[in-house]
Amino acid sequence: MQRNLDRNTWDRVLGKIESRVNAHSFSTWFRPTHYVDEDAARLKVRVPNTWFAEWLRTNYLPLIEDALREIERPGLCVEFVPERVDGASRQTVAQTLGRAPSREAGRPAAAPPRRRTTRCPAG
Repeated sequence: MQRNLDRNTWDRVLGKIESRVNAHSFSTWFRPTHYVDEDAARLKVRVPNTWFAEWLRTNYLPLIEDALREIERPGLCVEFVPERVDGASRQTVAQTLGRAPSREAGRPAAAPPRRRTTRCPAG
């Protein structure tokens, strides 16, 4: 029992997930994530960028929620905190500020990120 108290919630979630996805997927999508903080309602996890966060939400959120239930933290909201702002975020920020998003090297601006099905309440 003491061993679980020594590990943060995200590490415990990762322990559950690692046995459920193939090694390549775990290494690609979960190994680069890092625990940031948590409170009674929210678990903050650092991810490389917003695209990465969206991929985890879209493809792995049910698995993450299952793992949270297994470690007796059901209903805990996972908030992915991007390490850096990518093209999609730059576009969203530019639109919020009333400026046109920049285009890099002739490439079209990235589409805004898709809405995730569940969002952590503001706080």
